[in-house]
Amino acid sequence: VIWCGVPFTSLAQLGPFIFLGVGVDDVIVVLEAFRLARRSLPGGGTVESRAEFAIERAGVSITITSITNFLAFSLGSITVIPAVRWFCIYASVTILCDFLVQMSLFLAIVVIYEKDDQEKGVPAEAYRLATQETVPITNIPPAEKSLQGSFISAPKVLESVRGTRPLASKPAGAISMFDRMMATYADTLMKTPVRIAVVLVFIGYGAFCIAVLPQIEEGLPLASLAPDDSFLRPYFEVFETVFDSQVGIEGSIHFQGFDHSAPDMQARILAAWGMQLGSRFIVDIDPEGGNAASSPVNWLTVTLDTGSARNHTVPCRDLGVSSELCILAAVPFNGVEPRLLPAARFNESLVAALDAVAAVREDVYRRASDGVVTASFLKMRAVPVADDYPLRLKIFLEVKALDKRTNAELFAGAGVAGLGNGDKTVFTYADSFVFWQQDEVLWTELLNNLAYAGVGVFIVCLFALVHPAALIAVGGVAIVDLFLFGSLVIGDIRFNVISVINFVMAVGLAVDYTLHFCHAFLAAPGVDRVERVKYTLTTMGSSILKGAGTTLIGTLPMAFSQSTIFRTFFALLFSTIIYGMAVGLLLIPVVMSVIPMPTAHHLQHGHTTQEEGEGKGQMSVAEKVEGKFDLCSCVRQAREKDEKLEGAYRLPPV
Repeated sequence: VIWCGVPFTSLAQLGPFIFLGVGVDDVIVVLEAFRLARRSLPGGGTVESRAEFAIERAGVSITITSITNFLAFSLGSITVIPAVRWFCIYASVTILCDFLVQMSLFLAIVVIYEKDDQEKGVPAEAYRLATQETVPITNIPPAEKSLQGSFISAPKVLESVRGTRPLASKPAGAISMFDRMMATYADTLMKTPVRIAVVLVFIGYGAFCIAVLPQIEEGLPLASLAPDDSFLRPYFEVFETVFDSQVGIEGSIHFQGFDHSAPDMQARILAAWGMQLGSRFIVDIDPEGGNAASSPVNWLTVTLDTGSARNHTVPCRDLGVSSELCILAAVPFNGVEPRLLPAARFNESLVAALDAVAAVREDVYRRASDGVVTASFLKMRAVPVADDYPLRLKIFLEVKALDKRTNAELFAGAGVAGLGNGDKTVFTYADSFVFWQQDEVLWTELLNNLAYAGVGVFIVCLFALVHPAALIAVGGVAIVDLFLFGSLVIGDIRFNVISVINFVMAVGLAVDYTLHFCHAFLAAPGVDRVERVKYTLTTMGSSILKGAGTTLIGTLPMAFSQSTIFRTFFALLFSTIIYGMAVGLLLIPVVMSVIPMPTAHHLQHGHTTQEEGEGKGQMSVAEKVEGKFDLCSCVRQAREKDEKLEGAYRLPPV
C-alpha cells in the first residue's frame, strides 16, 4: 500500500492491534467448525469430509463477513478527510489479505494437522463421546423413519418429534465446560422474562445515547497529539487555556489574480478588509490594542501613507471609483473616505513603502517581468477562542461565508488575462483553519460514511443471505454505532477525526458479530425458533464469544499507551466489541426467537427443500408436530450429496 503512494501515518500503526483480533475471529470460527465436524460426522468423518463440512459452515460465513468488512472500509475511504481515507485504505487491504490467508494457507495447515489426528483416531473418539449424549431414535412411525441419523438441534427438538428422549446423565468429558456454560446461558436467555428484560435494557440504553447527543464535545486538542511525557503537552495546555483566552488567532486575507495598482482595485481590497472587520468574530482595529486587536498597519496602508506624504493620493471618488465602493472602503478608517493612489503613482509609492517598512515586504508578490503586484495579503485577528471548539467552528464558517460573499460582490470579473482564479480571488487563511475545517465536515462525513457503509453491507447481506434477516444483521450494526455515541459521553471522549475512524471501523467489526449469528441461525435445523437459537448460541455463539475475547486481548496494549490517540482508539474499540457481543449474543438471539421468519432452506447445509422431500414420498414432520419448519427437509440432501456418509450428518445436542 505504501508503494501505491498511500502515506503510512500514526493512525495506520494502530492496524496491527485491531486487525490481529479480526483475523483471530475467523481462525476460531474455522477451528470450531472442524471441531463440530468431528462430533457430527459418522465415525468422525474423513479429513476430506471434515474440510468440506467446515468450509460449508465457516467458509460461507467468513466470506460474507470479510466482503462486508472490505466493502465498509472501502466506502469509508471516499471521505474528504485524508487521515480517515488513508486508514480505511490500509484497513480494506488488510481485511482482504486476511481473508485470502485464512481461506488458503490456514486451511491447508489445519488439514495437515487433521491428517495427523486422523491417523491417531482422535476424530473417531470425539464422535463416540458425542453419540453418548443422546439415545438413538427407536420405534419411529413409518412416516418419520427418514429422521434416523438426522440433524438433531437440541433436546427440545428431539422431544418435539416422537421416538426420542434425552439421556438422563452424560459421560464426564463428553462435553466441554465452555459448551456447558453456553448451553446454560442459552437456556437462561430464552426464558420469557429474560427476553423482555433484554429488550427493555437495549431500548433504555438506546434512548440514553440519543438523549446525550447534545452533550458530546468536539475538537482535537493539540496536547492530544503529543505523548504523555512530552514537554509539549504542558505548553499546549497553558497556551490554550491562558494565551488563547486573551488573544485570538491571526489570519490573513489573500488577494490574487489582478493588478493591484488600479484605484478601483485598491478600493476593493480595502472594502474586503472592511467586510472582515465588520464580522462579530473579527477584532476591530485598535491602534493601542497591541497584539489583541487587528493591526491597522499593512502593506497597502503603508503604501497609501507613503503616497500621501508625497502628496500623490487623491480622494476615492475623484479617481472614478463608485460611491458605494468608496463607502465600503471607508470601513477600516472609521467611515472616513480613503485617499487612493493613481495607477501611475502606485509602484513608486509601493517601492518607497517597502524600503521604509521591512515588516510588510513579504506581504506582496510582484511579477518579475514588470513589477506589477498580482498577489498580496492583509492581516486580521479573530476573537479569542481558548478551548471553545464550537466557537472555533463558528469563526471558520463565518470567514468562509465572508470569502464567498467578497468574491461574489467585489471581485467578480476582476481578473486580468492569465491571472484569473475564478471564485478564489479572495480567501482567508490561518494555520488553525486546517484543524477547524476538519471539524466542519466531521458530522457530514460521518453520516455519509455510515450511510454508504450501511447500504453496502445491507446489499451484501441481502445477496448472501437472500433472507429478511439481512435487515436484522444491519440493524444490529446500526445499534452498535448508536451506542458508541453514549461511550463518547461516558468516557469523556471528544468527537474528532479519531472518533470518526472508530465509528467507520465499528461497521466492519460489528457486522462480524451480527452476521455470523444470523447466518448460523438460518442454517440451523429445527422445528422451533427458540431451540434453533439455543443451538446457534452453543455452536456459533461460542465462536463469537471466543473471537471477541481474542480481539480484546489483541487491543489491550493500546490501553497502556503513552499516546492519547491510542488510548482513545482502545476505549472506542473496547466499546465496539462489548456492544457487538451484546447485540450478537443478547439482542439478535432474542429477536430471532420472537419474530417469525421464512425457512432459509438454501442456507441449511446438506438439506433439500420441503417440496423435494415430499416429491420423494416423505411426509413433512412439520405437519405432524405443528412446527414452523420442516425438519424432514433439513436432513435429506446429505444422503444424496455424499453416499459415504451413510445417510446424514449427526449434530450433537445442546
